[in-house]
Amino acid sequence: MPKTLLTDVTVRNLQAPARGQQTHWDTSPGFNGFGLRVSQGGTKTWLVMAGPREKRRRFTLGRYPAVSLADARTAARKLNAELLLGQRPFASTSVSFETAVESYLKTYCLKLSANHRGETERILRRHFLPSLGPRQLEQLTTHHLTAILDPIASSTPIMANNAYACIKTFLRWCARRGFLSNSPGEQLQRPARLVSRDRVLAELELAAIYRAAQQMEPPFGTIVQLLVHLPLRKNEAAYLRWSYINEDAIVIPGKIRKNNHELILPNLIGRTLREIAGESTVLPRGDTYLFPSSAGTPFSGWSKNKARLDKLSGVQDWVLHDLRRTFASMMAEHELADPITVERILGHVSGTLSPIARIYNRHSYLPQAREALQKWEKHLAAITSIAHPANSPIDKSNN
Repeated sequence: MPKTLLTDVTVRNLQAPARGQQTHWDTSPGFNGFGLRVSQGGTKTWLVMAGPREKRRRFTLGRYPAVSLADARTAARKLNAELLLGQRPFASTSVSFETAVESYLKTYCLKLSANHRGETERILRRHFLPSLGPRQLEQLTTHHLTAILDPIASSTPIMANNAYACIKTFLRWCARRGFLSNSPGEQLQRPARLVSRDRVLAELELAAIYRAAQQMEPPFGTIVQLLVHLPLRKNEAAYLRWSYINEDAIVIPGKIRKNNHELILPNLIGRTLREIAGESTVLPRGDTYLFPSSAGTPFSGWSKNKARLDKLSGVQDWVLHDLRRTFASMMAEHELADPITVERILGHVSGTLSPIARIYNRHSYLPQAREALQKWEKHLAAITSIAHPANSPIDKSNN
């Protein structure tokens, strides 16, 4: 760590390091252990190593220029005096990263939807706990985080962005809980550029995907067929339980939805669901998942199965979420439903209705949704029965 005679001019002109952060320790007489930490993003934070020699620990004193050099030095002197005279309790509130994660999952994450909670836990346990678990939170630096995020960004940029958002939210929670004086995640920059998807599948592509899904073994093939019939998010489908379904409606509780709002859709696919259950007349009663893994948890084997679906269908450069956009686009193109009904089927909280209108308009739109989905079923039947034109790209990919 460099040692620098800190003056107003020096502090103002200190340059950010290319990576991580760098602490400049003050060489002014009487200020041993006082310094300024500069992050790669340019943030400058005052800090001091204070307390009795056997218990010295690092304290942060605020950020420059909000806190001037003179004010930071005054605060450092006062803090040291209070600790040495026993006027301030010295016990650190810092905990290990692992302890904080477990507390986070049992408190804050309980407010999240089941999908969001599960993904948050998976990211923290898979990407951060292995290397940061035993480390004290107060010892955590931006460099520790970028050392984890950079390799992810080089191979899977979208996952890197998800991990970035997850760790920033977690560390902010730690700061609010008093586990951290300042979050090292605030200096992080998003690992990868956000790209808004606008992919809408052509009818031939949708038909090819549907037929390929019919060739695949359950549960993945069946889930894809369900997502074509009903524009659910993939995790909403994976977390479906038989107890959410009756002969007339499918009720998806807010706890498994992204926006935490319940979604009620007319059940026009009872026959398909009965085939999934292996029963000919009555839908199963009980609270088991429609698409369980071998361990009895919701289905999660997306990547490998999606790659096989792409190969079988010959359709490339698409994601399952594009099925929702395709549904909305085709409903508008063929005038199968008005925009408000489409928004309700998609389960969007925002959209065509204004916030005030949503408060006063409690109409369920179930009759309109039923009519719209009936038209969609007829349109799907027509699409999936279309024979491929000779020498189409889809035909070539399957030869």
